[in-house]
Amino acid sequence: MKKLFVFAIALVSLFATSCSKDEETPAPTPKPVPTELTFEGTLKSVNAGGGAFTQEGKVEFKVINIGTESATLWMYKPQFANGMPARFDMEVKGIARKTSGDDINLVGTNLIPYIGVKPYKDFKMTDLTGTISDEATKLVVEFKCMGHMVTYTGDIKK
Repeated sequence: MKKLFVFAIALVSLFATSCSKDEETPAPTPKPVPTELTFEGTLKSVNAGGGAFTQEGKVEFKVINIGTESATLWMYKPQFANGMPARFDMEVKGIARKTSGDDINLVGTNLIPYIGVKPYKDFKMTDLTGTISDEATKLVVEFKCMGHMVTYTGDIKK
């Protein structure tokens, strides 16, 4: 009888320990946010009068500092209108970055582009929105600049 009592206590103890252990599901490991991505794509703009323009050839955009709260956009020799004389590389700093699921969203207002070290306040960019999506392989950016609504759509540069 004593052996039966000890066996019963051991069984109850084993049952209690196995029931008290919750099977913990490990939290999913967050995907690392890249620090820099380069895209090739198409740049289109529509002016206030409705005239449309598409820049010839592939246009390169690079987004850097993606892992921080404030990303930077590099546009390499963009052309927003047919009569735009010289094309220079432009840097746009201070773009807010937020992660939403697998997408990285970019937002900015009143952004001043830099050409070299010089800010160009007359070319202020407003209402910038963008999304890096599809496992960081696609970029769509839209913004207003000098009466033009500019849209860029690109794929990761290979």
